[in-house]
Formats: sequence, structure tokens, C-alpha cells
Amino acid sequence: MNQTKLIINKESTKGTSIELESINILKIQLGNNENDLQVKDITFLDLSSQHLKTLPKYLNSLNLIKLDLSDNQIEGDINLSLLSSLQTLKINSNYINSVRLPSSLENINIFSK
Repeated sequence: MNQTKLIINKESTKGTSIELESINILKIQLGNNENDLQVKDITFLDLSSQHLKTLPKYLNSLNLIKLDLSDNQIEGDINLSLLSSLQTLKINSNYINSVRLPSSLENINIFSK
């Protein structure tokens, strides 16, 4: 399996977005250096079409406004209620039975496979 290392620092991402398609995310590591991207800085995360079977454990530590988990293989009951800033959620094309949502949610696409 090919692996790609992506290093992002805070200064290089001001006002920009980074889109990675068709990759397998093995690990997200955020440094302790104050110039590194911090967890609180991530507000939009697109994990669509990543063959996910479960929710990544790091999700609840993010301050997300938009989250796209569409077109994965996530099954069963999921809890997103701790994402208190979440406004937009896409979880369509999964195998989800039920979802606990935060009260902040304004827009959701939940049609499952």
C-alpha cells in the first residue's frame, strides 16, 4: 500500500482548503508545536468515500462545523451529539440504523444505502 505523508502548518492554510480524494487515512497526527495545525482549527472534514466502517475516534475532539461521512460502510447506531458546533452533516450512502445528533445541526443528508 502506498502511503502519503501530508504536513500542514497553520500559515500555509489561511483562507485555503485542502482536498484529498481516494486516499486511505491511517493516522491523523497533530503536533504540539504552536505553529502546527491544531485540532480546534479543523472546522470542515470530508471523509466521504473512504471505506470507513466505524466513526474515527478523533471526531469528538474536533470543533467541526461541516462533516461529510457519505458513501462509506458505516453501520449501526452512531452518536454525533458531542459535536456541539456541527451545522452541516452528510451521512448518506451508509448502513446506519440511528443517529444521535447535536442541537446545533441545521442541515443533514441522511439517506442510507
